[in-house]
Formats: sequence, C-alpha cells, structure tokens
Amino acid sequence: MRKKNSATNFQQLIKSSKSFQSNRCVRFTYGLFNNEYLYLMVNRQYGSAPSRNTFKRRVRFLFHGLKKKHTNLSIGLMVKPLKKNVTYGDLKNSFIELNKKITLDTT
Repeated sequence: MRKKNSATNFQQLIKSSKSFQSNRCVRFTYGLFNNEYLYLMVNRQYGSAPSRNTFKRRVRFLFHGLKKKHTNLSIGLMVKPLKKNVTYGDLKNSFIELNKKITLDTT
C-alpha cells in the first residue's frame, strides 16, 4: 500500500464511495480506485491500546484476504468499529458481507 497522497486518497474515499453498517459492529466505507489503501478509525473509546491494536491487526489480516480474492481490483476501505470488543467471528462475517457487496458492484 502506498503512503503518498494519503490525504487526497482519504478525501476521494469519502466523496465517491459506498458505506454500510455490518452486524451492528463495524461501518465500512469502500470504493474501487487506482490505489489500494486501508484506513482504520479506532479511537480511545474502543478500549485499551492492546484491544485497539488487536482490532487493527484482525482487520489488516482480513483485508489482505479480501485483496487476494479480488486481485484485479484496487479497493479503498475505511473501517470503523461501532461497539467495543468486536470479536474475530463478527469481523469475519462482516468481511464476508463486504466481499458479497464488492462482488455485486463489479458485476
């Protein structure tokens, strides 16, 4: 993933993207762009630093798997938790739902 022009990429993601809430635990904002990028919006209200880091690590892992499924696409994704202590199972189900939406958008 590139770090250049991250402010421009972020603004582009906000302006021309789709957003949905999955399982009442995660909000996804996504779009198909020229560059792949992942934004994680996890604030202190989520919990302690180790729990925030665990959430981010899990999201990065699942995003990597999503990129493998869609090798021909460049996905821009912003992820924000909507509740504290989102489990891996909830995250995985949310990414499965995201995968279905991306597949529908590309067909």
